[in-house]
Amino acid sequence: MASHNLQLGSSSTAASAASNQEILNYDLLAEVFSYLPAMNLSRLHLVSKSLHNMITSDPLFHLTQSYHNAAAAAIFVETYFRLHICAYNPVRRESWLIRIPPDGDIGLRSSLAVEFTNNVTGDYKLVYLTAGEDWSNFCRCRVYDSAAQVWTRDEMINDGGRNLKFENPVVHRGAVFWASNCFRYTTVDPYVMSYEIATGVIEFLAMPEPDDGAVESDDNISVAVWEESWLCLMHYRRRTGTFTAWGRSGDSWVKLNEFVLLGEARRRGDDVGVRRREGERDGVGVQRQR
Repeated sequence: MASHNLQLGSSSTAASAASNQEILNYDLLAEVFSYLPAMNLSRLHLVSKSLHNMITSDPLFHLTQSYHNAAAAAIFVETYFRLHICAYNPVRRESWLIRIPPDGDIGLRSSLAVEFTNNVTGDYKLVYLTAGEDWSNFCRCRVYDSAAQVWTRDEMINDGGRNLKFENPVVHRGAVFWASNCFRYTTVDPYVMSYEIATGVIEFLAMPEPDDGAVESDDNISVAVWEESWLCLMHYRRRTGTFTAWGRSGDSWVKLNEFVLLGEARRRGDDVGVRRREGERDGVGVQRQR
């Protein structure tokens, strides 16, 4: 990066800073700002001309920022009538359209997930999942490769028989994960579905059995990535107000943490009573397991 100083604010402010030897080195500030997500940087480009030029015009800064924030390099939004997917990079203030192959029908639900495959070039693979007809066990899955600028895969996949939470896909180590719902309209137990982006291999991860019985219809499960290494499953037991976090280790789940919302359990007046856990304070009981 350029070896000049970065002036923030007005010229009088800069002059005052210069007199106090407080003008900050450009390279140092660029390194600090490179750790900010793209959305935060988009709000800072009007602070000063120098900062604006760094955020919008410095290719080395773009490279460093994308390396530190690969998952936030662009925002992907589906357009009306599902004709295109719009991608927007708030740092470079660039946008582009990805045309969606026609599918003959417009489903009610869809899901977008992105894996950035090259932090230098910004290449990525986009997974686009659309629901089938009501009560269908099949979804349509398409994969877009930005380097080749083509849709490389278009197939119908079995989603396991439950509705997936399309709005909350999680990308982790080359795969996309969706949690199912817990409603008891089927005998199939709740699960997490994984889709390997490179190969298209599908796997269904059964959720662990709760300590106090089977999963109930008004329970809720979701997936996330914890500390950039753990695939995490969160299970909320509404009847008891209990949250349980599980981490994926090999082919099984390991309990990471658990806590109960005592206030909610009291309000609901559940018949299991309020369980006080080790570490309880301020109305929240906490039990940690590693």
